[in-house]
Amino acid sequence: MNGVSDANSATPFDLPPLDFLATKKITGRVIDKSGKPVAKTGVYAKARKSQNINDFAQTNDAGEFTLKGFPTNYSPD
Repeated sequence: MNGVSDANSATPFDLPPLDFLATKKITGRVIDKSGKPVAKTGVYAKARKSQNINDFAQTNDAGEFTLKGFPTNYSPD
């Protein structure tokens, strides 16, 4: 069959339960020294307690950003 499995010959299996994390939005605004918004720049945050939980956003024309997938029990750096 050219390396393609037949669905009828597939071995059934059970998936383990999935744990979901509650997330929060973090919003802010990036400004320069004179108080003007910084548009189209990247904002990166990582969790203090975990090196593998992070989020990235880009500022809009008003310098505003939203990080959407940050766990509620972690504070960003």
